[in-house]
Amino acid sequence: MANICLKRLWLFSKTKQLQSCMRAFSTTCQLKCTHADFPGSKSVYVHKINFLNPDLQEGIPVYRVMTGKGQMEAESEDPKLDKETILKMYKDMTLLNTMDRILYESQRQGRISFYMTNFGEEGTHIGSAAALDPKDLVFGQYREAGVLMWRGFKLIQFMDQCYGNHDDLGKGRQMPVHYGSPELNFVTISSTLATQMPQASGAAYAFKRAQNGQCVICYFGEGAASEGDAHAAFNFAATLDCPIIFFCRNNGYAISTPTCDQYRGDGIGSYFVKTCQYKFIV
Repeated sequence: MANICLKRLWLFSKTKQLQSCMRAFSTTCQLKCTHADFPGSKSVYVHKINFLNPDLQEGIPVYRVMTGKGQMEAESEDPKLDKETILKMYKDMTLLNTMDRILYESQRQGRISFYMTNFGEEGTHIGSAAALDPKDLVFGQYREAGVLMWRGFKLIQFMDQCYGNHDDLGKGRQMPVHYGSPELNFVTISSTLATQMPQASGAAYAFKRAQNGQCVICYFGEGAASEGDAHAAFNFAATLDCPIIFFCRNNGYAISTPTCDQYRGDGIGSYFVKTCQYKFIV
């Protein structure tokens, strides 16, 4: 009698397991009937062809903490920075602006061969640099002097580099504004556009393997995003899940080429996230 009861219990449990599997299978089938679910695609099936117009797509929202009048948008977003930090941020931004004017005039006078200003972008340098750990690695392009200034690069060091004298850390081997500092974890700038981007992805992957808790930040302009190196960098960083921040300084022009001649859409973020599908967190 006991054996018969045990056998019935076993059959009952197997029936329940089978029913559970059937329900799971049915749910999966329903999903696959409405969604493509295979490597390379997780899209919804449609029965009509519609062309997507990038000009009609909603843009990615722009996050801001303060209004144009200096008032907080929301008190919950106030970073509550101490007075010393705020004063340093303001001092570095104004100092960078002053240095730009002096060195730009030096270039126009023929005293140095090359110079690129940071006018209007001071806040992007100081704000992003202040949020980083000093050990985080920086890959810059041409207009990130403020990041170095925040980390402690001295005015005399900027002058030495731009004039290429014997005190220059690079010993005059680089063009002006091609700064670099191993001590401050700032990789020397390259003249070639966007070459720093795949290098930054590789460095970030090395950080991931080392599990050192650090990240990489890579600055670039929207003009550099038209280079093939940008796509290679984004794809490696996305597929390898690297600890990297791609910081795009989109000022609307690549030297003299407007953004409307480079891509469609409302910005670099929309272009790469919606069009190229690199699966970044934006």
